[in-house]
Amino acid sequence: MSKAKIVQSSLCFSCSNSTVAETFSGRYLIKCEYFGRRIYDIIINCNSYRDKKTTNESELKEIAWVIDPKKKGGIKFEPPVKKDRFDSYE
Repeated sequence: MSKAKIVQSSLCFSCSNSTVAETFSGRYLIKCEYFGRRIYDIIINCNSYRDKKTTNESELKEIAWVIDPKKKGGIKFEPPVKKDRFDSYE
């Protein structure tokens, strides 16, 4: 297995908590936003790993529609009401 394949097998390459940059010489600079530091080793297991391909709960709440069967006129879809960007949905 080539060095590039070994390095890219690190979880950091597919984690939404990481920033990965490749240098001109082919080295990779990896910074983990969760831990707030650079990563120098190949990571094979991490309990803070978040796959870039999946959506987390807060992102799902942003696109969710509220169904309220108690409202007059039957079931209607309403976008969630957000107070401001620092408050949670009502």
